[in-house]
Amino acid sequence: MRPFILHFKVCRRCEASLIHLKKISVYDNELESITFNLSEYLEQYIDIMSSDKRYDGIEFDISVEPNLTMRSYPQTIMQIITALVNNTREHGYTTAVPDPCRVQISAYRKKEHIYIVYRDQGVGIPDDLRLQIFEPFFTTKPFGEKTGLGLSIVYNQVQKLGGSIDCPQ
Repeated sequence: MRPFILHFKVCRRCEASLIHLKKISVYDNELESITFNLSEYLEQYIDIMSSDKRYDGIEFDISVEPNLTMRSYPQTIMQIITALVNNTREHGYTTAVPDPCRVQISAYRKKEHIYIVYRDQGVGIPDDLRLQIFEPFFTTKPFGEKTGLGLSIVYNQVQKLGGSIDCPQ
């Protein structure tokens, strides 16, 4: 009887995750691509995040080329940044890493491409796990504690925008 209950809970959890993914993808389809100043947009967004108690203890260092404009979906880019910050908060900092949690976000243009670089000073990702972090349901947490969808969603959102993401050493 117990395995059936556990299986049921896992299925309900997967169902909830898939419903959430569907909402995100539907929402993204309704957004419009606009031309915006990435530096201004990012600064405003980080100000909003900084006032949210969930992000207490996180110091942001933003370094974006002045007047860096791009045509894209700013809401999706901010969803990506939020997911990366949440991943940093959840996995990057342990008692072995000194407070505060520091997140550095930089952006620059190189020819026809815009690069957004996200860094934290957390514990890092072991080399043997680096290739798996963007796979759906991959997590380093104990079974049932986390969904393992955060970085997979990030990967898919970046792909939808026509970009790429990697995690160099």
